[in-house]
Amino acid sequence: GDWSSDVCSSDLFPSHDIIGGNYHPITTLLEAVEHSMFGLKASGYHTVSLIVHLTNAFLVYRLAGRFFSVFEFRAIITALFVFHPMHVESVAWITDQTDLFCTSFMLLSLSGYIDWSQSGHRKPLFFSLLFFILALGSKPAAIALPFLLLVIDWHFGKRLLSRLVIKMLYLLPAVAFAYITYAALDASGNINKELLPDYLLYRDWE
Repeated sequence: GDWSSDVCSSDLFPSHDIIGGNYHPITTLLEAVEHSMFGLKASGYHTVSLIVHLTNAFLVYRLAGRFFSVFEFRAIITALFVFHPMHVESVAWITDQTDLFCTSFMLLSLSGYIDWSQSGHRKPLFFSLLFFILALGSKPAAIALPFLLLVIDWHFGKRLLSRLVIKMLYLLPAVAFAYITYAALDASGNINKELLPDYLLYRDWE
């Protein structure tokens, strides 16, 4: 049978969480909460988007402070984040809240990883992993985070090979969500199989 349809029709992945071929249950949940509060009043959603965007700007400023001690550098980075057209678009479009929520959780995850890297305490690592999973549930684009962790290790002079086990804790959920994302897109007919090599097509996995 069609493995992607089997995956997406299972009880683990309710159909109401798959919207337009995208599986982002955390965003769906948060937007359901917004709907219960604001109904169809667009102003409520825009207010939430603006608050989340400003919160992300604060998180960017704090994260930049881990890399740059000069205030001007941190201010420029934060300003670029706040006023970049791609980020402004996410605030202006209610349907782009996926980007805002995903960014929040990714920034929190990165901050937690740096805290663990510098202190060695397990609690920041636990929260970093938790926020990473929430980011994946907000938007699959968060699968890029494990590669950012390698850059962080390199920047702070950490030995990359000695931390491969920790990276696997991030890589496993990333691979799982990549699989789910492909299955959701395939089941919804949003993948043009004519453009894929044969070894990526589900018919060769049966």
